[in-house]
Amino acid sequence: MVFNDENSYELMSQMLDKGLSVELRTNGVSMYPLISTGNWLTLAKVDTATLKRGDIIVYVGRDGKFVAHRVVSMSDAGVVCRGDYNRYDDSIVACDKILGRALACRNQRRHIDLLKKRYVIYGLMILFLHPLSTFAVKALMKLKNCMSASQTTKRK
Repeated sequence: MVFNDENSYELMSQMLDKGLSVELRTNGVSMYPLISTGNWLTLAKVDTATLKRGDIIVYVGRDGKFVAHRVVSMSDAGVVCRGDYNRYDDSIVACDKILGRALACRNQRRHIDLLKKRYVIYGLMILFLHPLSTFAVKALMKLKNCMSASQTTKRK
């Protein structure tokens, strides 16, 4: 999930440092179906020592744009994240690149408190089931290739 306002990092960082929350409009599908293009994320400052697996954070990516992805793991080197809709983990994110933790997501129809138990469980399920989804995609691709090959054989 990439945001459309990467030039306001300093202002947002100052606001977050003062204990204020910030809302950012999203652009992208990497966190689909929970977060879609045009949603608003409410962001708060986070002490990186308190981050947990499954949290959604916003960080500054290598291209300078803001990215909202789910925390997969933490280490001394930084945080590994992945979009819910992505197949692969992001590169390690240094803690000084983390802008904050997403608290809520809203659009015209709904408001989601991302810290509610059901959304925390949803995030952990996404992380747990990710290897299975990769396996399922590979199995479906093999099945498709086998079906294509058998149809080609029948035509000859």
